[in-house]
Amino acid sequence: DKADVKRAAIEQLQAIGDRRAVVALVALFSDSATEVQKAAVVAVGKLGDPAAVPAVQRLLDAPQPEVRAVAITALGDLAAGDALDELIALLAGTGEHARRAAVALGQIARAGDATVAPVALRALVAATDDPSARPGAIEGLRLTGAAAVPVLIDNLEGRQPGDARTVVELLAEVGDARALRALIDELERGRVAVATTIAALARTGDARALVPVLRLIATGEPGVRRAAMTALGPLLGRDPRAADALVDRLTDDDEELRVLAAEYLGQIRARSAVAALVAMIGPSQPE
Repeated sequence: DKADVKRAAIEQLQAIGDRRAVVALVALFSDSATEVQKAAVVAVGKLGDPAAVPAVQRLLDAPQPEVRAVAITALGDLAAGDALDELIALLAGTGEHARRAAVALGQIARAGDATVAPVALRALVAATDDPSARPGAIEGLRLTGAAAVPVLIDNLEGRQPGDARTVVELLAEVGDARALRALIDELERGRVAVATTIAALARTGDARALVPVLRLIATGEPGVRRAAMTALGPLLGRDPRAADALVDRLTDDDEELRVLAAEYLGQIRARSAVAALVAMIGPSQPE
């Protein structure tokens, strides 16, 4: 089959990685076989020649949905900032094309162009407000890593639309200390489950998060106490400020929290806790 031969040749050109093949591959965008068109578009995206962007953009109007789909992905591979408006429009839709548009926007943002990256990031964060668009937006934002942090902070501070819970969860994945102040303030606002925000604070690894988390280990809500105690681990270091609060948790109703408190007191070498730790052992039994 002639189409199979063309596809095999396209795949090898993609594997070789020489951009001199791009002109010939773009010519195949109008091939009569849809599978050949798709293979050519994929290869052009992987070869990464920005000169091919206009030709790929035109395929966003292709009659075949599967060709449009691979064109969206290729625009992401090409970090095609010129296609920003079209991709943002697709992001507002539904289905696989919207998901691919979100990933493409993430790739564009990751490329770091000072003009287009912030626009792509803001579109992705705003899309988290829509439950149907949220999974794709999260996928795109994950591609950007720490580059998304300033826009995520803007969301928590009221300057950027988007779903606050999703934003906090993404900040927890990134673990960037730049988000510390916004996360502490979010504890006060209470829009997001406290345990979720505590986990994000812990992931910053910033010792300045210690005091806000310590305040929560004495709360009356068991789930919050447990989340706060778990979060203390990466924040403690040898900081002695936690000793008194941890000693109080040695008598907590929750056995898991008592054990954690004892471990942390050992971690910070808290001599002031010796009597309380001895008391935990209980009286020795005669043999």
